[in-house]
Amino acid sequence: MRLKKSLRAVLVLDERTTEVKRGENRNRILKNSNIVVAEKRIAIEDLEGEAFINIPDAVEKDEKLNLIILMETQGYDITAATKTELLR
Repeated sequence: MRLKKSLRAVLVLDERTTEVKRGENRNRILKNSNIVVAEKRIAIEDLEGEAFINIPDAVEKDEKLNLIILMETQGYDITAATKTELLR
């Protein structure tokens, strides 16, 4: 029996700096890395096809954005992965 596989596309911001205005971290500047901003699971039906993932409006044009593609089994075991920087 052959296990079904799927692709998972993940958009990841490289880094974002935030100036905190309120709360316990107010007046601090926080730097976060590898922020997932979108994710989409794509069923693999054939050997060919197309899929799309939208870049959220919260992503600014000058921010470094990476697309990570994972191939997974039904049990979510990762069997292949690739990463590429998106140029905008």
